[in-house]
Amino acid sequence: MIQKVKIVLGALFGDEGKGNTVQWLCQKALENNEEPIVVRFSGGPQAGHRVVHNNVEHVCSLVGSGVLLNIPTYLGPDVYIDPISLKNEIQCLINKGIMPKIYIDNTCRIITPMDREVDCNDTKVKEHGSCGCGIHATFMRYKKYDIAPFSASAIIYPKAYLKLIGSDQNKEFIEACGWLRDYVNFASYDALSKYNTIIFEGSQGLLLDMENGFMPHCTPSKVGLNGVPRPYLDDAEVYLVIRSYLTRHGNGYEPECEKVVRSNYTNLEEPTNLDDGPQGKFKIGVHNLILLRDAFVRHHLDNYARMYGVKFNLVITHMDCCGTIAVIHKSKNWPTSLQPWELKFDIIDFQNIYLGYSPDSLFKKVDMTYLN
Repeated sequence: MIQKVKIVLGALFGDEGKGNTVQWLCQKALENNEEPIVVRFSGGPQAGHRVVHNNVEHVCSLVGSGVLLNIPTYLGPDVYIDPISLKNEIQCLINKGIMPKIYIDNTCRIITPMDREVDCNDTKVKEHGSCGCGIHATFMRYKKYDIAPFSASAIIYPKAYLKLIGSDQNKEFIEACGWLRDYVNFASYDALSKYNTIIFEGSQGLLLDMENGFMPHCTPSKVGLNGVPRPYLDDAEVYLVIRSYLTRHGNGYEPECEKVVRSNYTNLEEPTNLDDGPQGKFKIGVHNLILLRDAFVRHHLDNYARMYGVKFNLVITHMDCCGTIAVIHKSKNWPTSLQPWELKFDIIDFQNIYLGYSPDSLFKKVDMTYLN
């Protein structure tokens, strides 16, 4: 069976609209009578991918963003799984009438309450921009101790796992593992073989990647094509996602010209991007095209195109916030505007450009005549 592979990546610092893009690709696959599955291959429960379908809304933390379309999710070996968070998310979906189908890789990384507590009390981790989900502490624990083979057994034998890593016996964690044991399916990447469309859903953005991002304000995860297993790269379709304006949550790069965006854009407030979380103020500004090009260079996207035949598409979401106004970016010392088809880079070519207009995945393709 020939499989189509589509990879959705945040192009900068996250919060770009990856969830909407994934749901849109799932819709297209279903319209073509394909059988898609969404693969989370990086990150963990810190994701906040908000999707809406048929007036049902959900913020996907660990579950893939095709869930409202009844598309199954596979949580790969490098995903950080918090059993408590995953159980709560599944129950939230069940309460909305959705019964998600979840596969969990046998060697996934398990977050415990101890890990969350360690991160929340680590001054340096918070300074670097922790989301407070225990991901950094879990990464360091797995790096120090070779316990990956015991990951799946953490859900099957939670008490033994907590004892193995020197953690207190946490009742909520143990109960969550017991609940998940009866709900999810344990599998490897072989489980993907029966699906003809595989949609990899990225987490965070390219400049938060542990190998190619701006240290130290990064996530301990490979969020670019470096995190996608080699067999799935050949001739893959990659969708690089940005908003119509620049976003940044957490310490590090500071977006410029916030007032320009607030003066020209509307509907900027969102329930999933608030200022009161562990990462503080949700920052916005105009795009910096040098920064965007730098993200492509740092991730060697031109090499992937040459070595694996990867094809790139650009997706610009939140176009409903700017109406007929073009994407604004900083040119030298002054903000200026560009039409979407003017976003060209010498490092890669875009096969197509798509514009997203709403959280229920309404996308339009830019007329290709503009790109010639």
